[in-house]
Amino acid sequence: MQSDVRGGLTLLPKAIASLAYLILLIFTSVLPVDNLAFFISFALLVPFLVFMCLIPESPR
Repeated sequence: MQSDVRGGLTLLPKAIASLAYLILLIFTSVLPVDNLAFFISFALLVPFLVFMCLIPESPR
């Protein structure tokens, strides 16, 4: 795998986590917190876990 692709893939989990936090802040102004904490947190966790499984652990 090329180094520029690998560098972009290592940035992806942090970018997704930051985006999830931003979306969570936006939704807290609209939705009640008890509904938000249960449904939205799981919905934001799924893409993060999928990308974590796809990113290679070490360069080959």
